Amino acid sequence: MRYRLWAIWVILLLLPAYLNAQYGNVWIFNDRGGLDFSSVPPRPVSSAITAGWEASATMCDADGRLLFYTDGLYIWDRNHNLMPNGSILVSLPPPPNGHVTQSSSQGVLIVPVPGQRNKYYVFSLTNGELNANMGRLYYCVVDMELNNGLGDVVASQKEIFVASGFTEHMSGVSANHCNVWILTIYQNSNKLNAFSVTEEGINLIPVQSDLLPANQYNVYFGRITFSPDGQKLLVARGGMALYKFDIETGRATGWLTLARIGLTGYYYVGDFSTDNSKAYIMESFGSGNIFQFDLNQTSDADILNSRTYIANAVNGSLKLGPDGKIYVRGGEGNSRNISVIEYPDLAGTACQFARNSIELLPSTSGSGLCLPNATVPIIYKDTFISSRMQGGDCYSDQPVILNHTVPNSWNARWENGSTDNTRSITEEGTYWISYYTPPCNYHIDTIHVFFPRINLSVSPQDTTIQYGDSIMLQASGAEEYMWWPSTGLDNNITATPWASPSQPVQYTVYGFNQYGCQDSATVRIHIDYTIPYLIPNAFSPNGDGINDVFKVEGLPVQLLAELKVFNRWGQCIFEATDKTKGWDGTIKGKLAASDTYYYLIQLIYPDGGMETLKGDIMILR
Repeated sequence: MRYRLWAIWVILLLLPAYLNAQYGNVWIFNDRGGLDFSSVPPRPVSSAITAGWEASATMCDADGRLLFYTDGLYIWDRNHNLMPNGSILVSLPPPPNGHVTQSSSQGVLIVPVPGQRNKYYVFSLTNGELNANMGRLYYCVVDMELNNGLGDVVASQKEIFVASGFTEHMSGVSANHCNVWILTIYQNSNKLNAFSVTEEGINLIPVQSDLLPANQYNVYFGRITFSPDGQKLLVARGGMALYKFDIETGRATGWLTLARIGLTGYYYVGDFSTDNSKAYIMESFGSGNIFQFDLNQTSDADILNSRTYIANAVNGSLKLGPDGKIYVRGGEGNSRNISVIEYPDLAGTACQFARNSIELLPSTSGSGLCLPNATVPIIYKDTFISSRMQGGDCYSDQPVILNHTVPNSWNARWENGSTDNTRSITEEGTYWISYYTPPCNYHIDTIHVFFPRINLSVSPQDTTIQYGDSIMLQASGAEEYMWWPSTGLDNNITATPWASPSQPVQYTVYGFNQYGCQDSATVRIHIDYTIPYLIPNAFSPNGDGINDVFKVEGLPVQLLAELKVFNRWGQCIFEATDKTKGWDGTIKGKLAASDTYYYLIQLIYPDGGMETLKGDIMILR
């Protein structure tokens, strides 16, 4: 449409504009003009595009340096030279006084090839002046590794036909499944089409949505604009309508008609504030009025009533900049002046429209008033690898249940090929699951499954030792140990303590592993007290210090309950309970006669057992 002067913007990002602004850091216009946002305010620059009114698109690298730009028919590198294979992207016969895309409202769109960091689709959409050839969509692929890093069009991927029958509307947005949505409108239907572009290519079966009546006029020009968060659309086709957009499905839902075709002209372009709360619309043909709508209002009626006149820019265009300001081209003065909406997030006239804030270079011809089409951020597949441990119950044999519950994820697949969200694991080992999360994050989660139950064992479990001996106890199957009671142990927190009990005992060992699980086992130790002791059968109490006393010798552990000595008539002539005491061979202080006497001895053992000994003893004098 060579008699139309306008603009559009489209900032197409999933994340807020400022996060991806570096890819749109330089704007190239279609009349030798441009802006570089590396400085504040943006610096006017020149370009190699010599003619045209509407179609232009620019791509920068992640640091905001210019890579290339295009008007849909030609592609220039960062040095403003035509790429070697960057001419005549569409070979249809041109209309009078122009070429096949230059007056198409959104005649060119650059889309990074998903999954390929150095390649870009350049979509070219033919304009209305071609009549029967209007609305034909083609693409080529630019590889930035060609031409010594300056980029070139891949010879085998040039002028690839996609589809036909479209209006001049074309925009795009980075989506949540490693893909880009490209939106178009068919000429003979009231449908909005969303084509998905993925690593596999372009899905030629679009997701279709109904247009509101304000967009159902037989008008083939205008622009589609996304909000910075990708969740809203402005569609200018005759009137201006607001839509909600589902970034997951590509489906648009009609929300509000902001303006219909009026007596003053057509609506051509709209845009959003960086916080997605304000919509700006522009009646480019006719009055050139710019209006703001506050989308934060609580009702649709209040949104419509919030309409506020901001400024006038006849036959102009507007676009949200990477610095969060909205730039307006057109209106009063010559077309080399750029006006600015300084604070688009603020309601009403507080947004501060500053007219003719920037003057473009004198080399800018002024023949075109449009600003570049959408900047679609590069979609990188980021990989995230995580590892965790997951264990079963300490005291049961139930399987470990692995659950994949990451919200909004897709293409989840376990290492065994299963796509179920839940797995039941009965064996220890390493398991993993891969999946994607928005916008294009590839995850590999590794889960080390363990069963923390302790199988504590101990030896010996039941044993007998001789009184006074020691024995090593051995526990296994745990990380840490504690024995109870500690009496008779050289160390009660080791796996192999030495035990030296003086009486029968049962030790309990408690085992703990690194997961906090506990088990116990017992050891029972019996004591053999059968230590030889000596009971003499005669003694000679003559005062020579040798064998002068009758007593039991060798009682290290036994207690003497009683020691009684009787004469032959059964009379008790001596008794004692102290094992260190004995009979000295006297009866009531007088020497007992040499004769045979009889004893009764009762011993008590540490375990409570009792032994009774009887016999005779002879006095030798």
